[in-house]
Amino acid sequence: MNNSNKAFDEIMESITAEFTGDWDHDKRCLRKKMEMYKNHPLSKEVLRACGRLMWEMVPEELRSELEQTMDNHRSATESTLSEVSYNIKAGNSAKALAIIEPLARKMDDLLASGWCADDTESRYFNFRSPIDEVVWHAHNNESRDIRQATEPFDRVYFMLGSCLFEAGRHEEALVACSKAVRWNPADVGLRFELAENYKRLRDMDGYARVVQELYPYVASADELGHYHRAMGYLCVELGSFRSAAAHLMASLLFDNSSLPLSEVMYIKMQYGQDYTDMTPQAAIGVLEEIGDPLLIDNATFKALNQLLGTSFRHGDLQTTLQVAVELYNLTRNEEYEKLARSLVDALENVEKEG
Repeated sequence: MNNSNKAFDEIMESITAEFTGDWDHDKRCLRKKMEMYKNHPLSKEVLRACGRLMWEMVPEELRSELEQTMDNHRSATESTLSEVSYNIKAGNSAKALAIIEPLARKMDDLLASGWCADDTESRYFNFRSPIDEVVWHAHNNESRDIRQATEPFDRVYFMLGSCLFEAGRHEEALVACSKAVRWNPADVGLRFELAENYKRLRDMDGYARVVQELYPYVASADELGHYHRAMGYLCVELGSFRSAAAHLMASLLFDNSSLPLSEVMYIKMQYGQDYTDMTPQAAIGVLEEIGDPLLIDNATFKALNQLLGTSFRHGDLQTTLQVAVELYNLTRNEEYEKLARSLVDALENVEKEG
């Protein structure tokens, strides 16, 4: 145990030693101690631990009221996000922006007050699924506990960024999208939104940096197809037309977008470089030649396979199925397909029995 951990343990032992089991007494005691340690070097950790102790000591009837209040708050947030989403889809981007901006300011205020702040024990994220978490871990050496943030910060800031994008306020959208990425760094869609704002600002250095940074987190065929199209666009801007065509045609191995073919035709018409006869299979050879990746990052691939086994052993069939489908779409390996089909049958049987 290092000195920091020892000091923290000693502080917490001294705090809890004065507890009597009486809610009013222990509450006053805890508040007094929190005030005492607010300027201590370990203040963040001590105050966070005291907050958890406070919650554990709350009488059951009061805790139920607090939980209901928190549920109502989350419900209101979800209702606002639904309204924003509806207006975005309806083309009412100005109204959507007017609705999302006050909510984003509330999120800013919560974070400024220390809500969901990282400390030496925990880090907080808005990971959507186990896939997000294991992929993030594959590229980050983190020993602290990962906890789910109590507010959908990623979605609030993403929607704010989307509305600002539609309003042409791309500098502000970059800030909002960067905040969204902080809360779910494994969400490649958030990073692509960030890249699109750099594109609109004609900042190719920023665009290239974001596309390069998002690649390790690509974990699905759709994301990989999008990555290759983004690389194709970047290569066109850099004047590397053969590389651009290779990335664009390689994207067809992972999704069915019509954009790659039109982009290759654009290269021919605009720059006189004809790669319209390049097939996806030929593109593989070009990418190997220039040293650009075709498939997902090796560490990500390994993490997905580990999650496949772990979720299966723990009986989490939904996650196992999701991972098996993603791995099949990425590799076309029949073993993944067989597993996915067997899991679909198993889940159907569970539903029938239920």
